[in-house]
Amino acid sequence: MNPILGVVLIPVLIGISVIISLSEIAFAAAREVRIRALAEAGNSKALRFVALRAKSGR
Repeated sequence: MNPILGVVLIPVLIGISVIISLSEIAFAAAREVRIRALAEAGNSKALRFVALRAKSGR
């Protein structure tokens, strides 16, 4: 493999990993009461979040 490609590819992959990890942490840390209140008010993002959390088994 070209060494320059490796130097570019590793930071890109690390960046993708950081984004995925941060989204997982945010998903786990979201306040359940606030999200449920938003979902009951009809917020489509909150409804989707509640559905995803129910599937995750948490």
